[in-house]
Amino acid sequence: MPRAATTNAIAASRPRRPQIAGEGTYYSVGFGVFALTLGRNSPIAIGNAGAIDSGNAGLFANSLGAGSPIEITNSGPIKSLGDGIFAVAEGTASAISIINSGDVAASAGEFFSGDGIYALTLGRNSPIAIVNAGNIAGEDDGIDARAIGAGSPISIENSGNFFASGPLSTGVYAFSLLSDMVIVNTGSISASSLLAIDTYGASTQIFNTGHITGFVDLTDSPDRFFNQAGGVFETKLTSDFGGGGDLFRNEAGGMVLAVTDPDARERSAFINLERFENRGLISMVDGRAGDVFEISNTVGGEDLTFAASGGSTLAVDAFLGGPGSVSDEFIVNGKITGKTVLLVNNTNPGLGTANAIIPVIFANGAVKSDAFFLPQAIDSGLFQYDLFFRPTGSGIFELRSFTGPGALLLPQLITATQDIWHQGSSTWFDRTADLRVLLAGGASPTAYDPNGGYVDGAAAGPISFTPAVWARGSGAWLDRDGSETVNAFGRNYTFDLSRDLDVLDWQMGLDLGHRDLLAPGDILVFGVLGGFVGAGLDYDQLARQFDFSGGQVGGYATYLRGGLFVDTLLNAHLLEMDTEALGMPRSLDANTLGLRTDTGYRFGSFNGGAFIEPLATIEVLWSDIDGFTNSGNRVSFDDEANVRGRLGLRAGTSYPVWNGTTMEPFVIGSLWGHLSGDNQATLVSSGTTFRFEDNLDDVWGEVSAGVNFFNPSAGTAVFAKLDVTFGDDVEGIGGKAGMRVAW
Repeated sequence: MPRAATTNAIAASRPRRPQIAGEGTYYSVGFGVFALTLGRNSPIAIGNAGAIDSGNAGLFANSLGAGSPIEITNSGPIKSLGDGIFAVAEGTASAISIINSGDVAASAGEFFSGDGIYALTLGRNSPIAIVNAGNIAGEDDGIDARAIGAGSPISIENSGNFFASGPLSTGVYAFSLLSDMVIVNTGSISASSLLAIDTYGASTQIFNTGHITGFVDLTDSPDRFFNQAGGVFETKLTSDFGGGGDLFRNEAGGMVLAVTDPDARERSAFINLERFENRGLISMVDGRAGDVFEISNTVGGEDLTFAASGGSTLAVDAFLGGPGSVSDEFIVNGKITGKTVLLVNNTNPGLGTANAIIPVIFANGAVKSDAFFLPQAIDSGLFQYDLFFRPTGSGIFELRSFTGPGALLLPQLITATQDIWHQGSSTWFDRTADLRVLLAGGASPTAYDPNGGYVDGAAAGPISFTPAVWARGSGAWLDRDGSETVNAFGRNYTFDLSRDLDVLDWQMGLDLGHRDLLAPGDILVFGVLGGFVGAGLDYDQLARQFDFSGGQVGGYATYLRGGLFVDTLLNAHLLEMDTEALGMPRSLDANTLGLRTDTGYRFGSFNGGAFIEPLATIEVLWSDIDGFTNSGNRVSFDDEANVRGRLGLRAGTSYPVWNGTTMEPFVIGSLWGHLSGDNQATLVSSGTTFRFEDNLDDVWGEVSAGVNFFNPSAGTAVFAKLDVTFGDDVEGIGGKAGMRVAW
């Protein structure tokens, strides 16, 4: 540590108080400002607002006699080849007060080592008080403060920036054998050597609401470090708290930043610390897993206490992958009390896998199993990770993986493609209701005669029903409730898998036909259809969304004979499923081929009045969703046939509403059921195979109400219909409408 010899060249004839004030710019190969007093009661006061560029100390003050305090106030910029501000008071009762708001840049010179601010008192009752609001850069120390005599405490308050640039430099150095030292920082303190604060002698108290970067080396007396709200202690290497009963308190709103370099595996530590109280955040997050932060009194011992309270939080990086994955590690060599929440930054851009066990916290002392906890399990795609305690004499807290909702919902994607197909097939079925009337030669008790007037429908003869074109559209909302429970390492996790499916379906087709196909009076209508499909599957409680879009093509036939009708549809949906799900491919092909047959018999007139139609439906679907492999996980979707059946009753009436047009209002009640097994998906991960099923309602109901309009003379038919679905775990509503034109 640098210090110039006391200069005795100037002798005062009597005690006096030099007062030096400057506002200009000073260039000097010597001192910028030089002040020296030799006698008793000879104080020094320097006030500077000017710029100083000096070949030695910028501001120099030295008092030799007792009762000779030094006061320095500087607001001007100082550049010096020596200490920026130098003050030495050698007598008793000779305090030093330095208030600086200017920028100071100090380099090592011939006689001075280059401290930003250097202050020394030798006598009793000679405290040092330094208040800094400027930017101070010293080649040796940012601040060097030393008080030798009894009753001479050191107080350093910094709201500016201290930086020490030399290879052996210190941000703040304080030395007091007999009196306490207090450092209050609201600015920043750092050094290129990473030694931020070094104190020696009596007890030290540090109050930080600013930013301290580096490590600390404190005294063998009881020391206190209070990292207060807004304070950041960016700890590097090993901080040594020395002997005595030492306390580090990270208060609410404070942060201990243990690592910062994502390109290196860092290790930092506190040693010789008796008690660490944490109410704030300990962060090891820098974007790379594998860093270590260790706190101890005796390294490897159990004589430290880590006391958590309030919002005690630990944040780490962890690569949430398969076996062999790593996390940052927090090591506590001692007793742990209270509870600390763990926050995990997952550095794995891919999926988690099965059978992962990742150590995070090592407790070498008495600890309870709930001393560290996750607020909720971490979603890594198909698997979740939670924190579990493994007692080892002391204990290790580990992140372990287990199947999560992202895997449990896989078979529900098959169900969604089937529900989408079902909505479209219902649209097609609804549009064939008009054929049962038109093709039976009815629809109205009167029919239009081109030669003029209206005649009895039967006398008018058969209606021209093909060729014809038609277009139909539908929109539906279907809500399925669901939950699954997973047991993992002695804990039960229940996941809400409730989801909403919104479907928009549009079809158009061409009808062709043939009368008297199998017997006189029967009718066969057949044709082709095409259209577009769009749907969205959204989960109520999960961050999952799937969007389906694509086209559809198909063929159909309707057979009528008297009151009997049989409608058959073969239709293919060629869809792309866009995923907004963690770890899944951005899109997958999701195709469905379905065959549906509706049959029934009309009791009642085709030419007006009430009717009922018992209905029966069989529907067989084959869904094909692309499997995928990602991050060691292989997913496949079963393509077994899904069979649904219905028994229902359609009832209504018909009557003319204006000349040539008949309205047919109706209601339908249906009971649907699944006639095959549940949909399934398979996941293979880290050598373990999982099979998942979507357990659907075996039976559900549907009620519908609608209206058809027929105008045989114009060759047109229009319908509109509303459906309501209900069951134990399903509810929905849908609307359909369409039009047919023959010529």
